[in-house]
Amino acid sequence: MSKIAKITGQKIVNCLGDNTIEVLVELDNGLSERASVPTGALRGKYEAVSVHDLDKAIQNIATVITENLRGRDPVDQSEVDKILIALDNTPNKSNLGANTLLGVSLAVARVASLSEGIQLYQHIANLFGQKNPIKRLPDPMLNLINGGAHADNNLSFQDFMIVPVGENLDFAGKLEKGVKIFHTLKELLHNMGQKVNVGDEGGFAPELYSNEEAMELLVSAITKSGYIPKEEVSIAIDVAADGIPDLSIATYPQTPFEYYEKIVKNYPIKILEDPYKQDDWTSWATLNQKLGAMISIVGDDLFATNLTRLEKGIEIKVANSISVKPNQIGTLSETLNVIRKAQEANFEVQISHRAGETEDTFIADLAVATQAKYIKAGAPNRGERVAKYDQLLRIEKELKGD
Repeated sequence: MSKIAKITGQKIVNCLGDNTIEVLVELDNGLSERASVPTGALRGKYEAVSVHDLDKAIQNIATVITENLRGRDPVDQSEVDKILIALDNTPNKSNLGANTLLGVSLAVARVASLSEGIQLYQHIANLFGQKNPIKRLPDPMLNLINGGAHADNNLSFQDFMIVPVGENLDFAGKLEKGVKIFHTLKELLHNMGQKVNVGDEGGFAPELYSNEEAMELLVSAITKSGYIPKEEVSIAIDVAADGIPDLSIATYPQTPFEYYEKIVKNYPIKILEDPYKQDDWTSWATLNQKLGAMISIVGDDLFATNLTRLEKGIEIKVANSISVKPNQIGTLSETLNVIRKAQEANFEVQISHRAGETEDTFIADLAVATQAKYIKAGAPNRGERVAKYDQLLRIEKELKGD
């Protein structure tokens, strides 16, 4: 059985031009694999802490982490992650850093799959305890209009996405729909005299009058592309309320709840993410009670991929869906525990990218392995976003036996 021999880290640059960390794990049989860690445009206060002194992080990887993982079986992900968590020994990963731990954890999983001679998604499925054959891929959530912290424009809501649907349509077909709508939207914006530069996550960043104008544009792009809104393509909105100083101003003259009720009635909205701030449990619970039967109410900053917060949210019924971001918690095992708990509570799961992405495609395999309902990886534009979708196309081809 091959064992971990050496672990090294290095600085690389993410899509925002910021430094992040990449980890290389080498086994004693000569096999090696890498993983890199994304960063968020905003960090919720309940996310695990990333260490910004990457030189120190790299030193810690080469010394304390390597010393404690050398000779370990890379297939035993649970034991590897337990050691990493114990070495950090803080509740929020503030000692070694969630970015440091995650890079090691994901690279170990990747080299373990290589050592076993199986695909990464199958290795993760085994770790997850996935007993059923993998038959479906997640539905893509394609971010076509960027606002909030992801764009330099006047839109207060952060993401305006489309979700191609259809039980008889494979992932390739859904992505093809999304790409067509993306280009139709570009043409619509061009005809309006809008610039078609893109934001951090690959979507367009136009100067519009309101959040609702962005929704109107998505409906127009869907229709002009030849699809039926809601029946064939739905809309998802990430409000990212914690990035809005005063939510009541953003929804004026309606209250936030009245505004959400209105747009769900007037637009083909399927998913509403982070509609309230992360500590406003009461408003979350009210919204979920009133609208949860009609749409997905998604907790991102609310849950921060944290098992304790998710358990509280399940108990008081604040949402029916969760956005999972591995770098919010710090290890693969902890990420899988959160997904498992969410699915046991009949929550929909979306596996999500971050604003500061790398070309690493790990989340694509993670979404397939856990049979997540959705993957949120940005627009079908910009290499670091498209890389995830292209990986899903490869996986689908393999699963079909082509």
